[in-house]
Formats: sequence, C-alpha cells, structure tokens
Amino acid sequence: MARRVCDGVLDQLERVDDGHDDIGLLAVNLTRRGTLASAHGFTSVELAAERASAAAARRVVADGLSLRGLDSLVDVAVLLVSEIVTNAVRHSRGPVRLQLAVHADTVRVAVSDDLPEPPRPEPADDSAERGRGLMIMGALADRWGVEMLPRGKRVWFELDFED
Repeated sequence: MARRVCDGVLDQLERVDDGHDDIGLLAVNLTRRGTLASAHGFTSVELAAERASAAAARRVVADGLSLRGLDSLVDVAVLLVSEIVTNAVRHSRGPVRLQLAVHADTVRVAVSDDLPEPPRPEPADDSAERGRGLMIMGALADRWGVEMLPRGKRVWFELDFED
C-alpha cells in the first residue's frame, strides 16, 4: 500500500516554487474524481456523488486504519462509513467529503454533504433493502451525531480503541 501511494504521489506531485518552504501538502489521486490529502492522523477525501464513492470510502477507511495498526476497527468502520456515504450519495447533489481522524484512543469518521436536512429513520420491515442505517450506527458506533453546516450537514461516528 505505501509503495502504491508513494508511486501515485510521485506521478502527480508538482513543485510550486513561491519562495515559501514552510507548508507541505500531499495529494494522491484515489479515483477519477476523488483526491486524498493526508497528514499525520488525519485523512480527508472528496468523492463524487455517485455509487462508486461508497467503495472508495471503504478503501480509504480500511487502508487508513490498517496503516495505523488499527485492524481491529476496520470491519465496523467500513460498515458504518458505507452506510453514511451511500446515504449522502443517494440524497445529495454535489460532492461528498470524507474525513478520517485518529486521536489518542478514538477514531472519528465524518461524511459531509450538501443536503440541508438531517438523516431521518425510514421504516424497515424484514424484507426491506433500506432503512436500517441509523439503527446500525446506534448499535455499533461508540458515539455518533449530525452537525448542521452552513451548506449541508456532517454525519459522524466515533470508535474507541486502546493503545
């Protein structure tokens, strides 16, 4: 993985000589329309509002956690991010922003979209293919919530871990 990321960076890195060497930004192309910026314990990626973005989000989260030695969180984090990215893509019109932050003992994943309404539970019977996302979030995340933004919202969840 690290070699693939480095090769992608070398292919796309352009040096801008503006006389300032105090700030660096690393960007890697993830998909045709998604880019990843990563620094220390924080990763941010913008994804197109299309179905393939859920798979890209799962890869970002799985790779980001694995690179930090948090393999025990991958399955739950991937399931939860898949739920919220799928909903964001289904209901929003513009790009979706995924953020992964690893703190001392917590992983926080947030997905922002341009839809100004908070998510709402949908009734789901035994045969329904949809409507269980918030129930799954409540059952598996240590904490989760919604933050209203000036243009849309951010749905987030946190998973705790021990060093």
